[in-house]
Amino acid sequence: MTALVRIVSVTLLLLTVPLAADAQGSIWERHVETTQRAFSEGRHVDAEEAWLAAIKEAEAHGPDNPSLAQSLSSLGNLYRNQNRNERAAQLLERALAIQEKVYGPENGGGPIDVEKGSGVSSRWDWRQP
Repeated sequence: MTALVRIVSVTLLLLTVPLAADAQGSIWERHVETTQRAFSEGRHVDAEEAWLAAIKEAEAHGPDNPSLAQSLSSLGNLYRNQNRNERAAQLLERALAIQEKVYGPENGGGPIDVEKGSGVSSRWDWRQP
């Protein structure tokens, strides 16, 4: 393989990486849109399934992905609203750990979506009634 062919091949490969990332991001965004629509229509089982799909898609982009934290937090809040507190606590703890790692603890863990009145009384005391 000539040097020119190698350079062109590598350049084309590098150009496709952002396109693949955008395509994967849009898959996650479609899952999020599905969850929002299902939740607003009162289809909580469908919303849960879509959040699980969004989590799976976000996990494919690494363990410190802010999209993963958002998905975990949203599903955790759904579970919290359904009084599935133990499962909610697990998801919210994981989401906050990601947020703190990405944004730093001095920033309050970043833009985590914990509902007001969720029973949070201290750092991660999710199990309060």
